[in-house]
Amino acid sequence: MNNDLKQKEIMREKTSEFKRLFAEKYESCMCRELLGHDISKEDEMEQVLEQGLLFDFCPCVVRDIIEYWRR
Repeated sequence: MNNDLKQKEIMREKTSEFKRLFAEKYESCMCRELLGHDISKEDEMEQVLEQGLLFDFCPCVVRDIIEYWRR
């Protein structure tokens, strides 16, 4: 197996592991499902901001992602 194929296989394995770990805590990896709002729509983005999700919930998700990669 050449080096490119080895690297692709490593990335597939890492991606699979990440998805598994993420799914243990979160029901989706899509922002609109995690937030309960479609932030591409102005009125829904306003709701996200009003509810504080962008500054409370989102940083927690990022923190969890960083922790997954530190394992």
